Amino acid sequence: MIVQTVVLGLIITVFLLWRLRASNGKQKRKAVFLVGPAEAGKTSLFSQLVYGTAAPTVTSTAPNRGCWKSEDGELTIVDLPGHPKAQDMLKSEFNNNTLSPSAVVFVINSATIDRDVHSVALMYLNVLLECYKAKVHRVLIACNKFDLFTAVPANQAFKLLQNELDNIIKLQDAQVESISAQDERLWDSFLNSLDSFHVEAISGSATKGTGLDKWKAWIQFKLFHL
Repeated sequence: MIVQTVVLGLIITVFLLWRLRASNGKQKRKAVFLVGPAEAGKTSLFSQLVYGTAAPTVTSTAPNRGCWKSEDGELTIVDLPGHPKAQDMLKSEFNNNTLSPSAVVFVINSATIDRDVHSVALMYLNVLLECYKAKVHRVLIACNKFDLFTAVPANQAFKLLQNELDNIIKLQDAQVESISAQDERLWDSFLNSLDSFHVEAISGSATKGTGLDKWKAWIQFKLFHL
């Protein structure tokens, strides 16, 4: 009886070790995260990439996931809600052990960026910080809704965003003494890494499909050719 118990225990142990090795050996799926403020057009872009058309959308409250079969291979596209209360979802997705995110697309509304730049820059800072912690340094700023009359070009939108980001960082840096030593080290390390980010801004319209090829080309190049 004792021998049978020992043998059974060995079999179970070997089986569990095999399952664990098999699980760890699974190749993670390449992924791109679509992030940005609410009503910027993330879900329209998601629909274009996954379904090939800009279907009518509503404000997302949970992540949308789908597969984009690009010319270079399959990608998992994750569309994350833009509400400030949902920003912790980005951290959760970075910790998803089935995905290998290599780039983030930060979608903004280029028709309203001039008046919304502060709140958008605050979200952008949070996205960059989470990207830094996840060692993801490729960011596309998709300046969406460029077909609208009040839209500004990508270079102007990026300049507005970057200037406001610099202002926010200066304010945060002045208050760094009020945070813990661990957070202060993370903040200092993050600031020193900002030059390592590869950021590009490209205009387009997810609903009209204009500029979509440029966004696709950026994603494919960054994930399959670098």
